[in-house]
Amino acid sequence: MRLPRILHVVDRTSGGVPVAVQTYLDNSPPGVSHIVITPFENGEPPKHWIGHNCDLVDLGMGHLARIKRLRLTIKALRPSAVHAHSSFSGLYARLSTSSQRTQPVIYSPHCFAFERTDQSRLLRFVYRSIERLLARNTHVVAACSRREAEIALNSLPRLSGRAVAIPNIRSIYPANATAWPGGQLVVGMIGRISPQKSPSTYVDLVERLRAAQPQVRGLWLGDGPPAERNKLKDRGVEISGWLSPAKLREQLISCDLYIHSAAWEGFPIAVLDAHAAGLPILVRQIGAFADVPRRLTVEEGFETMSIALSSPDSFNAWAAENRSHWEQFLSENTPEVQQHMLRQVWCHDV
Repeated sequence: MRLPRILHVVDRTSGGVPVAVQTYLDNSPPGVSHIVITPFENGEPPKHWIGHNCDLVDLGMGHLARIKRLRLTIKALRPSAVHAHSSFSGLYARLSTSSQRTQPVIYSPHCFAFERTDQSRLLRFVYRSIERLLARNTHVVAACSRREAEIALNSLPRLSGRAVAIPNIRSIYPANATAWPGGQLVVGMIGRISPQKSPSTYVDLVERLRAAQPQVRGLWLGDGPPAERNKLKDRGVEISGWLSPAKLREQLISCDLYIHSAAWEGFPIAVLDAHAAGLPILVRQIGAFADVPRRLTVEEGFETMSIALSSPDSFNAWAAENRSHWEQFLSENTPEVQQHMLRQVWCHDV
């Protein structure tokens, strides 16, 4: 029996999608081999793939060129399955295999494009329509949460296969929680400086905290276009740039509070990493967090947290309770559950 050989299509070079795929590779069931086709940088594989369990192929640039490159790669390497990660990768993979259908396509949206709240209703309708057409050539939708799997089943009536949830897991080693000693409060946020992560919301919340607690340091762990970076800097937020997992862990541990300001998500690894670093977390009340206890959201928990800042003891008590609720909510976002679901998708369905 031929052991599974998975070809991953990853069109992103930074941000959460490559990180999610890397956790899949690091947590792969025994016997599964992996190839990642992704854009190279100056003819060289991106350094962040070094050390992961995979061979690398250059995806190239340009949509039509990428579809052609992927089709030729599939023909040459004959993988057991093609696993596409994010919207454009899903487009490339399903168009590349539409005429042959010899390799099943596994599709991980990492948040469907039609959930973008920064786009018009018409454009979101177009995104949804494209997903419906492509669903006919989709063997499995491997969603990052149960909610995303339900969206696939409810929104893609032409889905030829099925939808399952493969939970995201942390990308950093856990750390013990530390108490806030008082004084400066460091408030972190992870991600690309982009409309999805809503940096303006993050800065507004940091400034609300500064009104009551002058020594507040905003720390954005990620990067983005120069113009967007400058907007954050002009409002007193530090920007770390893209970090290795070790450096990200180090910076997270230096924080006292994590606020996830994103306007839409699949299920962010950033929140899992913040929890692994021992931080209390507040998130916006968006679809990805529909089942989160309301006290863990900005909308209902921010005021309580602000009041708790009156003393280190009260804040640390609030933080301990917050972490306990997140521990319960994230109980299935574990390597064991992820590997079990990857085995179901890669080994049983190919």
